[in-house]
Amino acid sequence: MLFPFGHGLSYTQFMYSNLELSTASLSSTDSLDFTLRLTNTGAVAGAEIVQIYVSDIEASVYRPTLELKEFAKVPLAPGETATLSFKLPPRAFQFYDVRSQSWYAEPGIFNVLVGASATDIRLRSRVDVVGPPRDGVSISCDAAGYEALSDAQLSLLGLKLYPPPPVTPLGMTSLVKEVGQHGGCFGRFVFNILIKGNGNVEDPGEQKSREEMLKSLPLQQLMRFAHCEPGPARYLFTESVLKCLIAMFNCRCGASARDAGGTAGLARSMDPSGSDV
Repeated sequence: MLFPFGHGLSYTQFMYSNLELSTASLSSTDSLDFTLRLTNTGAVAGAEIVQIYVSDIEASVYRPTLELKEFAKVPLAPGETATLSFKLPPRAFQFYDVRSQSWYAEPGIFNVLVGASATDIRLRSRVDVVGPPRDGVSISCDAAGYEALSDAQLSLLGLKLYPPPPVTPLGMTSLVKEVGQHGGCFGRFVFNILIKGNGNVEDPGEQKSREEMLKSLPLQQLMRFAHCEPGPARYLFTESVLKCLIAMFNCRCGASARDAGGTAGLARSMDPSGSDV
């Protein structure tokens, strides 16, 4: 996964606060109303996608950890605060019961979560859904109730798990994160330098977004990086330097310099007196 669900970038920051539910308990046929406050704490105007998730803490069927139920795009000026109102209908807490062939809200505790993405939850609260239990079904859906099957057992069921594809030599279109994963010790060293050079910001969500963006960049995009100094741009990576690095990443796989762009280019990039470095 390159980016979490709901991931986005902004030139400003937002603070979530004051999540207030209309009730702590509701029947399986009731809707849930709630409000929250959103503040633009940055210096520029921006818009935030506020996402509302529901999580069934304990269920008799397998349900996703988070289920997106509502969202809203909220534009705010610097320093502006908005009070947002949401309504979750009964369907927000239900799943389709194949036994009764109808939608069903199982009684129990649900988490109501507010976030900027599926992995950046800012606010949370709980609500108790009250209703009749499913006949003959106990509420238990934890890992202890599952059985691990061997390859032979899967084969008898007509299923087969294929091994992941072999790691091919890295190239210009390989991603930065693949350098850290498959580029050997030198690849991990360069990867850590790139991550550290990406800088740090105070907002954890923005920091994670910046790192994920860098990890998903193809290596050829590094040739667009330049020093932020007055005067003509000085690029950090020329094509020959990048090909030299790729050749060193691939040494652990037995790749030759020719695979990374040719021995002549490699020699020029390693020459301290050459104009390419």
